[in-house]
Amino acid sequence: MFYFLLSVVCFVLDLIAFFIGVSFTQNEASTFTEHAFLAGSGTVVESIQDFAMTPYAYGAPIVLIMESLFITLSLWYIIWATSYIIKLPSGFSGLVV
Repeated sequence: MFYFLLSVVCFVLDLIAFFIGVSFTQNEASTFTEHAFLAGSGTVVESIQDFAMTPYAYGAPIVLIMESLFITLSLWYIIWATSYIIKLPSGFSGLVV
């Protein structure tokens, strides 16, 4: 029964971590800046486009994938244990779970 309760706590913490990972997926995953160099007459001589990746661009998908896996495993065990609590007699269900 202790492992079952610990799995429920882990499931809740995984949900919290998943939504923290969702907050990392901002529109600022990549930044775009354009630099224009002007000539003496005010015309654009050269335009440079700079793309830069922020640290969240790689971290957020990894966190979401890992937390999705952890949520799935925690939920699978909780459903499995609950099904055996329902199926087996009360004397055996506590020992199995």
